[in-house]
Amino acid sequence: MFGIKNNILTDETVALILSNLKDAVLVLSADSRILWANKKIMDLTGLKENKLIGGYCYKVLHHFDKPCKPTQNICPVREVLKTGRPIIDTHCHFDKQGNKFYSEVSAFPARNKRGKITQFVHISRDVTAKIKLAEAAQYTESILANMPDTLIVFTPRGNIKSVNKATCDLLGYAEAELVGKPVAAIFEEELFKGTRLRKLIEEGSVRDFDMTYKTKSGAKIPVSFSGSVMYETRVDADKDAIRATNH
Repeated sequence: MFGIKNNILTDETVALILSNLKDAVLVLSADSRILWANKKIMDLTGLKENKLIGGYCYKVLHHFDKPCKPTQNICPVREVLKTGRPIIDTHCHFDKQGNKFYSEVSAFPARNKRGKITQFVHISRDVTAKIKLAEAAQYTESILANMPDTLIVFTPRGNIKSVNKATCDLLGYAEAELVGKPVAAIFEEELFKGTRLRKLIEEGSVRDFDMTYKTKSGAKIPVSFSGSVMYETRVDADKDAIRATNH
């Protein structure tokens, strides 16, 4: 088969595979000089091969004049030299327009026949969208957790999935005491039982219901209740949920 000699991939075939990867690939020396770069790196940086080879990875990817410091990004070459093991880390890189993007960097050692580390393979994958999505989710969760209105998320079966701080403060429960309990346990009314709960799910939302909370101490607190169905989009999400707030 083309590219295989004595059951071993030839250097030309390996270079061809690496050149066409969608990930950015560099082969580096121990002093972080670029020895080889694939097409993706050239596309990202806007530099031709003759401008990349011999340059420093920290200059090309980070726009630094000196090697990465721990306070900026972990230097994968130094880390692999220190431990002898591959490393995966998230770095901030820059494209040819100077735009910042996030990369998941994998680096691993290449050894000679005596087992000495002589070169390093540096592979980076753009994870900007993933990180921004996580940051947006974290921001939203922070708003919901700290909003002054009580917030309860419960499953279609009527079991509490999560509550915010305002709910715990108002009802006198710790979060762990509420999660998993029937939501009907903290309301005086029967809205969250049987067919009424199913009706709420089918209609998709309710607004401004006069209801009554039951606190841990047995006190009753009148509230105006609104709820809506949440549809989870994660692959691992098991069920939809209902979000209930008072205001």
